[in-house]
Amino acid sequence: GAFLSPGALAGIPREINGGVRLAPGAIPAFERVMFERFPAITVVNLADIIERVQQVVGQVTLVIHFVSFFAILAAAIVLASAAPAAAAVAGGAVLALAAGWLAAVPLLGQKPLSVLRGE
Repeated sequence: GAFLSPGALAGIPREINGGVRLAPGAIPAFERVMFERFPAITVVNLADIIERVQQVVGQVTLVIHFVSFFAILAAAIVLASAAPAAAAVAGGAVLALAAGWLAAVPLLGQKPLSVLRGE
């Protein structure tokens, strides 16, 4: 059951993948030995990659917090500046209602609600 005749792949470049878990302090010595023994080897330290990804995620998180702070601050400023205007509008409406009522009494000789009720 072989698909290829024996020796068909002899002499062609090949790739071998492997993984090793080491204590952080043992990594430099391991890499040195591997580079001396196998000069064409590629070593990828996943701990370095994970650390860099964590740094980038930390920076993105910081930027998100920074932007969120300014968005909340801007919303608070808009809300604070709108509160006096809303109070002025409400106060103006009350003042207009009172002025209208006071003006109707002398003109009609009766209270405005009694006019509306037909009294």
